[in-house]
Order: sequence, then structure tokens, then C-alpha cells
Amino acid sequence: MTYVLQEKPDEKIILDNDEFDHPVATLADEYGGRAQICVDDHCYILRLKQKDGRYSHTAWWFREAVEVLMKHLPTNPTDAGIPVIQRLIEEEGEG
Repeated sequence: MTYVLQEKPDEKIILDNDEFDHPVATLADEYGGRAQICVDDHCYILRLKQKDGRYSHTAWWFREAVEVLMKHLPTNPTDAGIPVIQRLIEEEGEG
């Protein structure tokens, strides 16, 4: 199973407590699995899609999620409002 960074993060997800969140990065695997990197209290958190379609946070970060965090997201989570792919395109245009 390999998670792949999606071109755009999902706009809005529903959490296991019926609240909503807005991911800054979305990863998906070939079997329908989805993971969302979100910002909560100025920290990055990883949320995984459950069988009921809702998301819950996890303390375990898999390799692909860590890679997205290290390579594609700003050090300061407060700056993570710009979608990852948009930021990459802008960076490539500057270089």
C-alpha cells in the first residue's frame, strides 16, 4: 500500500466527533484509504479515514505522510493555508 499526495487537499472532512476540518494536504492509496494532514492549535496532525467515512487523528505517521510534512509543508503550520501543490508550482516558477 502506497499513499500518494493528491493534487489538491480535500476541501472539508467530517471528524469522528461530527465537527469539520479543512486539510492542508490529502494523501490517498490504491485501496480507497485516505489520510489528511490538518492544523490544530498551530500543530500538524494526521487524520485517517475510518470505515464510516469520518476521520480520526492518529499518533502514528506513516512514511509518505512524514515525507509530505518534511518536504512540502512550511515549518510553521500557521503558514500552511496555501495548498501544497500550489506552493510547489510557485516554488518551481521562482527557481
